[in-house]
Amino acid sequence: MKIPIVILVTVLNKLVDKEVYIVEAILLEKYGPFMDLEELAVLLKIKKQSLYQQIYREGLDIPHVKRGKKYLFPTQEVAKYFTSLLSLPVGD
Repeated sequence: MKIPIVILVTVLNKLVDKEVYIVEAILLEKYGPFMDLEELAVLLKIKKQSLYQQIYREGLDIPHVKRGKKYLFPTQEVAKYFTSLLSLPVGD
C-alpha cells in the first residue's frame, strides 16, 4: 500500500511542529523570553566574537534586536532555528 506524498508531508510537518514546541519549552524554561549573545554563543558552541561577526555580516538566520550595546534573541526564534536545522527536505 502506497501512502500519498501529501499525507506523508502533513505527518512530517506535525512532527516538526512538536519538535519546535519541545525545544521551545526547554529553552524558555532555561533562558526566559530572550537570550543574550553570550547565552546563544554557548548554546551554539561558538565564540562570542564569531557570533558578532555573523551579525555584522548579516549571516545569522536568527532574528535579533540591539538594545544599547546588548543583542537580544527571542527564545522562540532560536528554537525554530534549531529545529529547522534538524528538518530534512522531503523529495518527490
